[in-house]
Amino acid sequence: MATEKTKTKTKAIEVTPYAFQESTLDAADAGKRFIAMIGGTGGGKTWWSPWWLSDQIVKDHKAGNGKGARYIALGRTSDMVRDMLLPVIEGAYIGTRLAGHYHRSERRYELPTGGNIFLRSADKPHRIEGHHARAMIVDEPSDMGALIWPIIQNRTGYYQGPVLFCGYPTNMGWYYNDIFLPWQGGDPDYAVIQFRSIDNPLYPVEEYERAKRTMPKWLFDMRHDGKFCKPFGLVYPEFGTHLYVEPFEIPGDWPVHVIVDPGVFFGTLFLAWHDNDWYAFNEHYTTNVEPARVHAEKIKEKLEGAVVDYIYDPSRKTDVANLEDHGLGPFRKANNAVLDGVATVTGVIREGRLKVMRGRCPCFVDQMEKYSFPTEAVTGEVKSDNPIKKDDHLPDCLRYGLHTVEGPALVKPKKKARVLWKGGE
Repeated sequence: MATEKTKTKTKAIEVTPYAFQESTLDAADAGKRFIAMIGGTGGGKTWWSPWWLSDQIVKDHKAGNGKGARYIALGRTSDMVRDMLLPVIEGAYIGTRLAGHYHRSERRYELPTGGNIFLRSADKPHRIEGHHARAMIVDEPSDMGALIWPIIQNRTGYYQGPVLFCGYPTNMGWYYNDIFLPWQGGDPDYAVIQFRSIDNPLYPVEEYERAKRTMPKWLFDMRHDGKFCKPFGLVYPEFGTHLYVEPFEIPGDWPVHVIVDPGVFFGTLFLAWHDNDWYAFNEHYTTNVEPARVHAEKIKEKLEGAVVDYIYDPSRKTDVANLEDHGLGPFRKANNAVLDGVATVTGVIREGRLKVMRGRCPCFVDQMEKYSFPTEAVTGEVKSDNPIKKDDHLPDCLRYGLHTVEGPALVKPKKKARVLWKGGE
C-alpha cells in the first residue's frame, strides 16, 4: 500500500497517500484499535481501505503470522460489498504480490500470504460470528445497525486487531455514540480523522461549492465536511445525549413496564417510572429468528424493580400468547396510535422526563437517532406524516409504553344493535 511499510518480497505497492490517509497508518502503528475516517463524499475513504489493510497484512506476513490469518471487509449490504468493496480490493492488489483469488461462493479473497479476506455485510450481522480477525475494514458504518458494534469488537478482540471505519456520518446513532464520543473524550483506543471532500485534491472544488450553495446546511456538513449533525425529518429531533444518566439498579419498589414488539425483528424495552420520570434501563433486541422460549428467558434475565405490566403491539396477538405460555405476562394491548403517540413521547422528552441509562440501551438509542419521516434526498423536505417503517421496533416500544400509560384510555367501540324485526306486517 501506501509507503515503504507495505513492500512485499518482490514488488512494492506504489501508492502515495494524502496526509489524512497516512494518519490512519500512524494511528494503527500507535496501537489504536478503532480508527475512523470520517470525511466528505469523494474524499478517498473506501478507495483507501484496502491499502490500509495491506499494511496490516504485510506486517502479519513479516512476523510469521500470515498463514491462516483472517481479515474482514465489512459493507453495509451484500450489494455494496459486491459493487464497492470487492472491486476496490481487487483493483488495489492486482499486479502486486498481494494479488489473490476471489472465491465467490465463499465470499473469500485468498491472499498469496496464506491468509484470507472475508467479505461480509452488516445486513446479516450474526453471519460474521466465528471469525477471529487480525484486522478489519468497515465501509459506511453510519447506516449500519447498532447490533454490528459488539460483533466488530468480538471478532477482532482475540488478536486485538485494528479496525478502520470509512464513511461520512448520516445520523447521530451508534457511530457517533460509540466511536466519535469516546475519541472526543480522550479514550486511547480510538482515533478519528476528519476531512472535507476537497481535502482530496482530485475532488472538484466547483462541485463542492455548488453543493454548499444548494444543499441544506445539515446535509452538506455531513456529506461534504464529515461532520455529525441531526438529520432533518427525525421523528424525535430533541432526543440526545442530554437525556443520558449513569446506570444504576432499579429499586425494588419502582414500577416497571415491559413493552414488547414481537416478530422476526424482536424488540423489548424496559421502562421504570419514578417521581414522574421515565427511565429506559434495558432492552432486548435481535434480528435472529428465535423461539418464544428463548425470548422469554432473555427478557426474564433483564427484569428489575416491580413489574406492573407487559404491554404489546395488538397486531401481534399470537406472538404474545406464545410468550405467556413461557411465563411472561399477562399482557395488555398498547394504545398504538401513531401521531398521537409521537406527540405523547415528544412531550415527555421536552419536559425532561425521559432518562436513558448510558450504555444499557444501544439499539434503542441508535434507532431513536435514525427514526425519521420520509424526506427528499436532496432538499431534505418531509414527504409524509407517516414515519418510515424501518429500524423502528424500539422507538415503537417507547411510544406504546408512554402513550398507553399517559395517553387517553383505550375505549372499546360500541357494538351496533342488530335489528331483527322492525315491526309492522
